[in-house]
Amino acid sequence: MPNSLTKKAGLTAVSNLLGQSVQIFVGFVVTPIVIRGLGAELYGALQMIEQAVQYLARSDLRPAGTLRVFLSVRQNSNDYHEKQRLIGASLLLCLFMWPLLLTVGLFLAWSAPSFIKVSSEHALAVQITIGIAVLRVGLDKLLGLPGSILGGVNLEYKAMGLGAATLLISGVLSAIAITVGWGLVGVGVAAATGVLLNGGIRFFVARKNIPWLGVARPSGAELASFTKSSSWFFVSSIADALLNISDLLIVGIVLGPAPAGIYATTGAVLRMVVAPFSRILSSTSAGIGDLCGQKDWSRVVLIRQEMHIIAMVVMTIISAGVIGLNRSFLGIWVGSGFYSGDLVNIIMVFIAYARVLLRADVVLLDNLLIFKERSIAFLGCGIFTFLTGYLLTYMVGAVGMALSVLFGQIGLFWFCNKFIQKRIENFDIKLMPFKPRLVIIMIAILVISYIININFQFNNFISFFFVAIFFTCINTIMLWLFGLDASNRSHFMCRFKTLLAR
Repeated sequence: MPNSLTKKAGLTAVSNLLGQSVQIFVGFVVTPIVIRGLGAELYGALQMIEQAVQYLARSDLRPAGTLRVFLSVRQNSNDYHEKQRLIGASLLLCLFMWPLLLTVGLFLAWSAPSFIKVSSEHALAVQITIGIAVLRVGLDKLLGLPGSILGGVNLEYKAMGLGAATLLISGVLSAIAITVGWGLVGVGVAAATGVLLNGGIRFFVARKNIPWLGVARPSGAELASFTKSSSWFFVSSIADALLNISDLLIVGIVLGPAPAGIYATTGAVLRMVVAPFSRILSSTSAGIGDLCGQKDWSRVVLIRQEMHIIAMVVMTIISAGVIGLNRSFLGIWVGSGFYSGDLVNIIMVFIAYARVLLRADVVLLDNLLIFKERSIAFLGCGIFTFLTGYLLTYMVGAVGMALSVLFGQIGLFWFCNKFIQKRIENFDIKLMPFKPRLVIIMIAILVISYIININFQFNNFISFFFVAIFFTCINTIMLWLFGLDASNRSHFMCRFKTLLAR
């Protein structure tokens, strides 16, 4: 069983890694095309649109996320009819929320000129793009259910490569849309096409690999229980939006779309690599859910510790590159004038650290079915981030927004640790379960990175990539040899061998 869970988690991680690698590649190639094609103002408007519709996407009681967790903790159950009733409950909630979602979406499109203040000739394009994005979100709610089912039964890796292909197609379509002059509307259509392809593929994969797949009518009590849990997911999701997808919207409303575009571009590299890495960490979700269902707390605590150590090591490698090389990279990638400054850049790095460490704890909280406390903590920290972000952005600009996000993430990380400790009472759940030597090496690497940023600038991709690869290799070796102790290295090597074993 342990090796089986490790193997499945590893395969899911590989599947996610493949998809996210393609996403990074597409982002690297397509993003500069989009930025140069749209300009700072419209690119900022595009980012504001995406954040605005993300609020809408989270207003449906989150049945897909609830379904994934409920199936995850029932992996060892042979009551397939119960699982079909859970799918039925999820589908009923989706259909119930659809009309409300579309109505609010239409209002959002109509009112767009009041908060996305682009020049008058672009106002209609912004409204149409929001309309397309709303339809995309609505379709994703229904077409996303098969993906949640695959994830819940630990078979997400069965779609390996197919998701990556849809990302590639969507990226190519976005580039074509910009090239032929379709602008914002073309990018919106390309994204919607990607959702259709992705959902359709996962439906056929789920149908092929899950023999019991089907929909059954839930009882009233089952629907009520599912809706109650889903409601807490909804609160938590809205709070997550306040925490994680409000910054560009606030910067855009307070300072204008062009500063929002610059702020977005400064954090583009972190977004391209941190979100995929977080998804890879989330690959353990179904396995952790299985262990939580069995109440195997010792292994749960061990896996949490492993996830935090991996997060620190990987994030230090990523962060060193961002602190040392982001200014040079953006100048080569999209041109001058798209960098918000060293202070914003460094704060964004620490936000990324907090988000990735928090991701590991959120996966555990979900599988412990700690919905109420998690939702309240998320909502409190989210409101704090939103309000202080608005105030500090007015006072000190983009730096203020970045600081409020960082404080909100740190507060939530502390709350999550306390909730886990309360549920798993007989184990010491450390806030940061790694040794001081790792922190010391991390700080040394980041300081060296900042010295490089101050003293060196690179003006072409050849010299940039040579330095980036060399710097990454050196940092990886330092972290492996000096940041991790012998027991950590031995343990991770055993995990790796298990993944490679047939």
